[in-house]
Amino acid sequence: MRRSVSFSIAFVLFLFPLMLGLVETTSPNPAVAPEGSFTNAAPAHFVRGPTVNLVTNSSALIFWRTDVPMNATVDYGLEELDLNLTASNSTVVGDHRITLTGLAIDSKYYYQVTSNGTASDIYHFKTAPADGAEFKMIVFGDNRPDTDTAPVQPQEYSDLVDLVIAEEPHIVIMTGDYVQVVTESHSYNLDAWERFTNITDRLGHYAPIYGVLGNHDTSAFTGTLRLEYLFDAFEMYDEPSPYSSFDYAGVHFTLLNSEEQYDNGRITGTQYDWLVDDLTNTSMSMKFVFAHQPLYPLQHIGSALDRNMTEMNRLQQLFEDKNVTLFATGHDHLFDRLTVNGVVHIIAGGGGAPLYSTPWGGAFHHYLKVNVSSGQVDFT
Repeated sequence: MRRSVSFSIAFVLFLFPLMLGLVETTSPNPAVAPEGSFTNAAPAHFVRGPTVNLVTNSSALIFWRTDVPMNATVDYGLEELDLNLTASNSTVVGDHRITLTGLAIDSKYYYQVTSNGTASDIYHFKTAPADGAEFKMIVFGDNRPDTDTAPVQPQEYSDLVDLVIAEEPHIVIMTGDYVQVVTESHSYNLDAWERFTNITDRLGHYAPIYGVLGNHDTSAFTGTLRLEYLFDAFEMYDEPSPYSSFDYAGVHFTLLNSEEQYDNGRITGTQYDWLVDDLTNTSMSMKFVFAHQPLYPLQHIGSALDRNMTEMNRLQQLFEDKNVTLFATGHDHLFDRLTVNGVVHIIAGGGGAPLYSTPWGGAFHHYLKVNVSSGQVDFT
């Protein structure tokens, strides 16, 4: 018997005038680590961040990158004008990761990072609430540029990010296709992903962002699956695995990889077995699953997770058997909502990429706001 979850739906999605403990490690991708020699007296230049990541109800990881190896300090507290707590690491590196622990549950913390005497602006984030308490999640994706404008990110994406910042979400999930293509040119890839993170980190100052892999985000078609750029852009659980899961405020989050090399558009083999175990073994009653490619596409019909009907039906049945509440994806550059045997399927692919027109509509740039509490999921 499926658990009953109440859904309140309000389609107020956003149109644009286009229509407008301390842990310190190096970058997961050595190829994109900052270069340069360390000079202790030199002022810091922040290449990325700071961003807040991997937030729980008592901890958070603060990440930032400097142009050369330096020391690292985070000052933080519950009052913007009184950052009375400090965490630091004297190890000189370019990628700085400091974990704040002992945080108060469901609280807004302000923080500022400093390297070699140069301080960032002050930002803030929210710790996770208690299990079952209300939190706000934002879901969006497919922000990639078109072929003619790549690697420049669409203005629509930048505008969306500003709107999402104003929402002050607890957590953000992105559904893939962040760049137009990953090529065999490392310099091109660095430039394309830097243009993405320059915008995305504006949101990452304030909320943890988790991203699934999109088909445009790999170079699988060249014969080599290059995931280092994805893992450099996001701080994720279980790296370097391209699929993972975690619990947040009483909800189990599962992030899948629909872009497995040689198994594109399929959840099968080792990953499917892992998914069965993941959904079976969680103690959370509410389960959200995310991937790039949808089970029930409107544009990529027959070339998404529906390309193998046996596997498609098996995945849908698994979601039903394990009481999955939500399966959210992108890939189609539009918005759609469909409920199949109690499982809500959302396509939220209007993050800035060129839109797809279909007979079913939904072709507008948008993000999805989800207010979640015990037994209640409200989509706006």
